[in-house]
Amino acid sequence: MTCRVAADRHDAAVTRPCLVVLAALLAAPAAHARPPAETYDDLTALLKRHVDERGRVDYRTFKVQDEAALRAVVRRLGGVDPARLADAPRELKAYWINVYNAVTLQAVLEFFPLGSLREKAEEPGYNVWDDFLFEAGGRTWSLNQIEHEVLRPLGDPRIHAALNCASVSCPLLLREAYVPARLEEQLDEQTRLWLNDPARGVRVGDGVVALSMLFTWFGDDFGPDLPARLRWISKFLRDPAMREVVTRRGARVEALPWDWRLNGR
Repeated sequence: MTCRVAADRHDAAVTRPCLVVLAALLAAPAAHARPPAETYDDLTALLKRHVDERGRVDYRTFKVQDEAALRAVVRRLGGVDPARLADAPRELKAYWINVYNAVTLQAVLEFFPLGSLREKAEEPGYNVWDDFLFEAGGRTWSLNQIEHEVLRPLGDPRIHAALNCASVSCPLLLREAYVPARLEEQLDEQTRLWLNDPARGVRVGDGVVALSMLFTWFGDDFGPDLPARLRWISKFLRDPAMREVVTRRGARVEALPWDWRLNGR
């Protein structure tokens, strides 16, 4: 199978081989308006089984024991018509966060063993974030489209704490599915965990504030300028001394190095 994708915003579309997550290609019944409750329950069970408290994933065991179970979950997520969630913002947001994380896990298992998912973005003619596709609502979605065309435009910076790209420097993968009834609580807690982690979120020392590269790549999502972004960060910091340093006028800000190694164990 091939698909048409653009190499970058300046290039014409090119034909590349692609892997399609077979969610709605099978002869399935009409799309659901909402994900069946057991879909999120089953995703939570898989995450609790294979993700530890430090967010590390046992990919080897996951692949051997539960790759088929994860595919079944993704297939059921693909049986939802996302357009029918437009009137339910929390359900829409929870749905797409779960899709992104589940499809990323599926991509890792598809190519495992590997040292970094980025290896599958550097091959000639293939980029996992553009070419490993999920189908729902009668169209295909890449991971980049889900993140940049669906979730980021919702205007909630906390989604960056919830999405996991399977690398060491990503915010930790939550050990449960995101659910509409608890979404605000989950996103707040996940954002606190991320930003209070000196290896992945915010590190303060010697008058320097080091921030996750996510603030470099997606700075405007967190505020129109650096002071606004630092104020947003400060709301989630537990240590008053850190909050004082982060919001101090003239604070020197740097970026934490990004570790693309697989978040495995």
